Amino acid sequence: MNGSPHLRVTSPGIAEDERFLLTHTGRGDDVSPELRINGLTDDVARLAVVLTDETHPLLGSMTHWLIWNLPAQSVIEAGLPSGRITRDGAVQGRGYGLHRYRGPKPPRGTSHRYSFLVLALDAPLSCPARAGTRRFWRSAAGHILQWGVLEGVFE
Repeated sequence: MNGSPHLRVTSPGIAEDERFLLTHTGRGDDVSPELRINGLTDDVARLAVVLTDETHPLLGSMTHWLIWNLPAQSVIEAGLPSGRITRDGAVQGRGYGLHRYRGPKPPRGTSHRYSFLVLALDAPLSCPARAGTRRFWRSAAGHILQWGVLEGVFE
């Protein structure tokens, strides 16, 4: 991945023990958590977030949420609404969450690790909402200035 891994990503939606709070999971209210980003440089134009289940037993990894063209700011608010385009112009693509956040919901009795990858981009992406993960990554190539990862677990 291009860019520099100098972003620190935190969230009040993930406890100190790295566990997702229930409200941000498929067994709770299934709302996106607030993400706090430290270290953004002045040349960042937009943000993107990819939420991935890193321990999916059949696929290896599975994209739960894909959103890009978020405003370049230090806080991504919680509870972003579903839909192709959000009120601030961000685009939500296709993953397990079709144009929406879909939080962790592994089979009962199993524990999965999830990662929020936050990308700081030098320009808005012209990728359509019908795009999935592969098309998103092709569009983002060459535009990543910085990135950071926040991991959490849920069972």
